[in-house]
This record gives sequence, structure tokens and C-alpha cells, in this order.
Amino acid sequence: MGRCVICGTQGILLKLDNQGRCENCAQQVLRKDQEEEESFNYFYAGLLRVVKEIQGPVEIDKELTKAQESIPQFQEKIDKCNSLLNDVYND
Repeated sequence: MGRCVICGTQGILLKLDNQGRCENCAQQVLRKDQEEEESFNYFYAGLLRVVKEIQGPVEIDKELTKAQESIPQFQEKIDKCNSLLNDVYND
């Protein structure tokens, strides 16, 4: 007699998968896994987008006074890096 390891349903004719789950529980686990994978893919795509933005070039003028105008662009990239680190390590 089989018994589902998740919901505890049991019966002589109950079919279990190789992990001891009934069909209903196995489908629920599969849906949950798919949702988690979609969520991860969305998060990862966002990370890649931000990394690409950070890696983008910053044009610097050879004249010192004009080159100083590029500093905010570098600060913006640093801020994005810090934000990215927080997203990765705090989620």
C-alpha cells in the first residue's frame, strides 16, 4: 500500500513517483519549482541589465575642467554597484 510523503494520502492503487509523492502533490511541487525558476530568471535578468549599465563607457574629456564633469557619472556607477550588492546579499 502506497502513502504520499507530503499529504499522507494512502491506498492500494495509489501511484507514487520515485520520490514517494502522489500525482497531485508532485504537480504542486512542479508548479512551485517553475514559479521559483521564473522568479529567479526575472531577478537574474534585472541583475544582468544593471551590470551592463555599470559596464558602459564614460567619456572623459582631455581638458581637466571638462573631465571633472564626468565625476557624477562615476558616482552614479558606484551607487549602482552598491545597490546591486545590497540586492544580491539582502534578498
